[in-house]
Amino acid sequence: MSGYDITDVPNIELSDSEKDLLDSLGADSIQSTLMSEAIIAVDEQDIVLGPMSKISAHRDAGAYHRAFSVLLFDSKKRLLLQRRAHDKVTFPGVWANSCCSHPLHSDEELAEDGAMGVKTAAIRKLEQELGIAPELFSPDDFTFMTKMRYSARMNETWIEREIDHILVVQKDVELIINKTKFPIRCGSHTMSWKQCSSKKTVQTVLLPLGFGA
Repeated sequence: MSGYDITDVPNIELSDSEKDLLDSLGADSIQSTLMSEAIIAVDEQDIVLGPMSKISAHRDAGAYHRAFSVLLFDSKKRLLLQRRAHDKVTFPGVWANSCCSHPLHSDEELAEDGAMGVKTAAIRKLEQELGIAPELFSPDDFTFMTKMRYSARMNETWIEREIDHILVVQKDVELIINKTKFPIRCGSHTMSWKQCSSKKTVQTVLLPLGFGA
């Protein structure tokens, strides 16, 4: 699904109450479409249960679903971090890893041998969110480190409950930011961040490999 349009992915029709909730939060059409994507519901052991809309997986009590986190290092062994846009429906303004999202409930991204499904999803989302050309990556470039159960509550409405697959990759890339997810800013609000990118196309925060070790 590299180069895909968001209308091309498997999705689940949102209920009227879900649409009303998103409207009340000021979600635009892109965010609403993303919330209807069919992601992979799993149990606590990462056994696939079936498709589930992204909004259902993250609303109220939430539900375990498959996710991935990419840790992208450059040749200088710096880790790319990103800050979520302040108008995101879930966890706005939160600092996160290089790219974190969900594999879709599709044959390609359900594949489990060699973590192929989550690696394929990672390549797709790195293009969508950071503008990194998918041909720059092969699934073999990614090292699957581990997976973990992760939960974090934002407020009484939104929660994160995932089985998160951790992927590491090292490559020098050009970033073309998706402003829907990332604001063009670099607000270093803690002392953890070492420096900001000098690239004109995007402002990011870079953390050296081994920081805190």
